[in-house]
Amino acid sequence: MSAQIEDQIVIRLMKDRKLARISTDQIVVVNSRDRDKKQFQEIVRSIKNMDLLIPVIVNKRYLSKTGKYELVCGQGRLIAHRQLNKLDIEAEVIDEDRKHAHLVSLIENIARVPPGTIWFAKEALRMRDSGLALQQIALITGRSESYVYSYLSLAEKGEARLIRGVEHGFFPIAFACRVADAGNSGIQNILMDAYDANIVTTVNFTQIKRILNNRFPTTDHGNGNCKHQTYTVGQLRRDIARVTREKDSYIREAERKENCLFAIVGALETLMASPDFVKLLDDEKLKDRPTLSGSYATYRGIELTDSTAERNGELHRDGNGK
Repeated sequence: MSAQIEDQIVIRLMKDRKLARISTDQIVVVNSRDRDKKQFQEIVRSIKNMDLLIPVIVNKRYLSKTGKYELVCGQGRLIAHRQLNKLDIEAEVIDEDRKHAHLVSLIENIARVPPGTIWFAKEALRMRDSGLALQQIALITGRSESYVYSYLSLAEKGEARLIRGVEHGFFPIAFACRVADAGNSGIQNILMDAYDANIVTTVNFTQIKRILNNRFPTTDHGNGNCKHQTYTVGQLRRDIARVTREKDSYIREAERKENCLFAIVGALETLMASPDFVKLLDDEKLKDRPTLSGSYATYRGIELTDSTAERNGELHRDGNGK
């Protein structure tokens, strides 16, 4: 029983915790571990923009022997300080043997559970409601102001599943906002647009469909409520085939009209080669021709400009010996 009591860690009350600024060179990492690069870069960004928010924990028990504090918790924050060329760091100082210090490290890391997206969304709303501007929230979260604005909009509407889809990388936040603003009838068009933009693919369609379907509560017809209709892969395929046929028909119609346009341009070029026709246009004050742009500004390699008619007429008049 006495051994169990000795192994217990005394809970440190806030008033009893000792904080100090310690040189980063005076802290040694005892139990080093590999770090996720993306997560570490986020730590560096946060400390650079907002400074250190949570002090590291160091153990002073062996300071007199080694001249170093032993790091208990906060390796990422310590390395980030060194990378940012910060000479010292805010630290909580404890005095424990290595066994108890290791237990403190385990407890601190276990307690630091990654927050869920809904928790983060509520905190973002709380920051805004407390008076923080979008720019300040963006600085804290490391996101752009437009992203924060869209994120807060989703959170206000209670779009927990769409937020989760964004956080898991199933689709961008712009897609989530379009879905949140659209009614049930608009989801179909949004999905087809997302398919064209390669946001929705055969790989992620099942996950995205599940997220969209779970946004709405389903009820039985017996209760007098309408059950939400799911959008299946088969329906998406049929809609894509229909839109493809419509686009093919539009392309054929555009090509037909383009051919007619080139035929008219060719006929005009032939007429403009006649001095009599050019003189007739000049007499009727119809000499100025519409200016075509892009690929329609040339015909058979000849640039079509307002002065084309004059050049053609002059060439023919010179050829007649005028």
